[in-house]
Amino acid sequence: MEGRSVTLQIKSHPKNAALIGLAANAYCSHFFRNEFSEEVELALVEALNNVIEHSYKGEWDQLIKVCFEILETGVVCKIRDYGEQWEWQPSIQSPDMNVPLEDLPEGGFGLFLVQQTMDKVHLEKCDPGSQLVLEKVSKFKARNL
Repeated sequence: MEGRSVTLQIKSHPKNAALIGLAANAYCSHFFRNEFSEEVELALVEALNNVIEHSYKGEWDQLIKVCFEILETGVVCKIRDYGEQWEWQPSIQSPDMNVPLEDLPEGGFGLFLVQQTMDKVHLEKCDPGSQLVLEKVSKFKARNL
């Protein structure tokens, strides 16, 4: 069964990552429960921040396309960049939270959150750039599809 999709284009500014997260939450909540939509929002914002950091090296004026596809069984989010190709480095284990706040590592939490909230994550090489694909399966079928 075919789903519904929407594609948005943004510049690679971190504030836009948060806006895309809100848009994804609103769009997903039309089809799925709030908890599901909130997890998609969290993963998408963290993934976008990684794209901005690794593909565009923090440049805030570069193009990113984000596509959300709602399927009967869940959602697929595709983040397409046109910057440097990069490697998805999955976090195998959770960051150690049993240390003083000042000793916590500066990075790595975002990747961990993406992996914990999404069912599948993979990076596709493109020319130019990359496409990060996030998939989340719902326990419940999509409504209003």
